[in-house]
Amino acid sequence: MLIQEKMKEYGAKVLTDVELISLIIGNVGRKESAVNVADKIMKNMPQEKLYYLGETCPEDLANVKGIGEKSALALCAAVELGKRKIGRASCRERV
Repeated sequence: MLIQEKMKEYGAKVLTDVELISLIIGNVGRKESAVNVADKIMKNMPQEKLYYLGETCPEDLANVKGIGEKSALALCAAVELGKRKIGRASCRERV
């Protein structure tokens, strides 16, 4: 089952971190799949933790073989949206 089909059928919550990253970075080229590149990204994170992705700059992500500047920027933008959502949720809880 393709990742897109899996998400349509079961929702984003069932996808692994690598699968979610691969959807964000999209088609990365003929030599490697987006899943392989996403796996490389996670393996470059300290302790392979998703938390550290939010502390990574686009330039560092673009250094991962198979990911270009556009995909690196898209991934950083998605992480920033997540941070903002968490920030807003925290503010609502305090009110």
